[in-house]
Formats: sequence, structure tokens, C-alpha cells
Amino acid sequence: GLRVHSELSREGRLEIEKESDVNALVRLPSWVAPDDLAVEVDGEMSEANVFNSFLAVPRRARKAVLTFSLREKRTIEWIDYEKYTIDWRGDQIVAMSPPGEHRPLFPPCPGE
Repeated sequence: GLRVHSELSREGRLEIEKESDVNALVRLPSWVAPDDLAVEVDGEMSEANVFNSFLAVPRRARKAVLTFSLREKRTIEWIDYEKYTIDWRGDQIVAMSPPGEHRPLFPPCPGE
């Protein structure tokens, strides 16, 4: 089996644990540059083997830890003729302004 533990959107960190010698490919987000990727395999730093935006986890590895910087950006989006400011961390929304009236899903953007 394979277990993946993710800390996204708090930090760019994925832990992959394998119970057997299986091939594993992990799709990297398009905004992760290969030179910004650190890979630890079974406790040792390892070269990142990236092919077409997929990281190959070595067959015999039992645990791989991937770390990378999370992209942070602010976008302006129009939804149903209303302007929204959205803060992103990685590919997840972390704040939105204006917030929803009744049950806001995200906190308001700082400075908005």
C-alpha cells in the first residue's frame, strides 16, 4: 500500500510511505520548479527525478519527503457580476473579500 500525508496549504511538504517495492509517481503542481524541490528518501537527501511534471519515487524507497515553496498570490475574479479579491497559497484559496454574508467559507483578505 501507499500512504500520502500532505501539509498543503500550511507548508509545501508531502510525505509518501510505501509498504512494498512499487513504482510511485507524484504529480507536482505546475508552479513548483524542479530546482525548488528537495527530496529526502529513507532519511537521506536525494536527487529529484522529475519527468513531465511527475516525480519518480525510487522503487525500493519506504519513505520519501518532498518539500517546496508554496506560491502565494492575489487575484481579482468576477463572480456573478461581483468583484472578489482572492488570496492563494499554492493552489488553495486562503482568504476572499468580500466575505460571504451568511456563512463565509474564507476569512477576508488582509488589507481589503
